[in-house]
Amino acid sequence: MIHKRSEEVFSIVPLQEDIIGQVLLPASGAGKVDVGNDVIIKLDNYPYIEFGSIKGKVKSISLVTKKLKTETSNIETYLVIVSLPDGLTTNYGESLYFKYEIKGTAEIVVKKRRLIERLFDNLKYRIK
Repeated sequence: MIHKRSEEVFSIVPLQEDIIGQVLLPASGAGKVDVGNDVIIKLDNYPYIEFGSIKGKVKSISLVTKKLKTETSNIETYLVIVSLPDGLTTNYGESLYFKYEIKGTAEIVVKKRRLIERLFDNLKYRIK
């Protein structure tokens, strides 16, 4: 699934004292995602090449889907709540300033594997 830049995929919002992330997860392949999975967050306001990424953890996954309208179709998505154990401190040690809602992208890590394992998985998939 490829999202166009203008589509909202990830946002950070304050919830009382805590800052949480909200991810719209496409239903296709969502069965691989579990509570506790690591999340790598890259914010639009802070280019990750310069500022780094933020670490998160899947806190909860909605039980029902919601339609996300795109330019070409409607996509069924689950709302995933992401906790930010280190707040807005990046892997580069930068503390980011929170302004209202911050949008970006989130990569949910469903299986930790070495690079060589990923390459072989791609090869096996293409052969089938």
